[in-house]
Amino acid sequence: MLKLLHDIQLPTQKVLAVAFSLDNQKCAAGDRDGIIHIIDVESGTVERKLKQHVEFVYTLAFNPDNGHLLSAGKDKSIREWDIETGTFIKDHAGIFVSQGARTMGAQSFKPSTRSHKMTILSIAAVKGGRMATASQDKFVKLWRHGEPIRTFDWHTAPVTCVRFQPETDILFSASRDLTLRSWNESNGALIHKYLGHYAEIVAFEFINDTHFVSVDVAGYVML
Repeated sequence: MLKLLHDIQLPTQKVLAVAFSLDNQKCAAGDRDGIIHIIDVESGTVERKLKQHVEFVYTLAFNPDNGHLLSAGKDKSIREWDIETGTFIKDHAGIFVSQGARTMGAQSFKPSTRSHKMTILSIAAVKGGRMATASQDKFVKLWRHGEPIRTFDWHTAPVTCVRFQPETDILFSASRDLTLRSWNESNGALIHKYLGHYAEIVAFEFINDTHFVSVDVAGYVML
């Protein structure tokens, strides 16, 4: 039986994303106000708040190479943080250039072809500096050491989730176009398209290196 450890009330209207650190000692929670709350799992206390995002933080992931937190959302930046110090490291999208007030103008955002054109909905990272992002713009982007190296554009609706398959690290994506897809990273080709959902897919996770579970807006769960 599962046991409730903490019931934490954050001073925010809505939490949109959570992620656990590699040692499971910290929990990051991103909200609709653009704030990321770093929570100590053992005590349940909020240790610090990362406040540089503009509006919604939709997705969080920890970088397995260095333990840094990756965050993205409505402002289309892809930010890296040291959660132990609360230090902002960089914006991989290259659109955020100064830490001013929490408005678009004050933060000196600039256009960038590196970034997605619309809200980023999902981010995933694996060892070796590889990262993937998915967006409302229907694109999946693959990154290596902070540099975009390929864009996958076969989806016909917003892409809601990206994950790397355990053991193989093959990139998978799920979309509101009712499909899940796997990709050949060397040439950008589609490896396989998974069908079966009749409503928009909102999330999926690998159970192990050969099986995954996906869910849609109609409440269907497929294994």
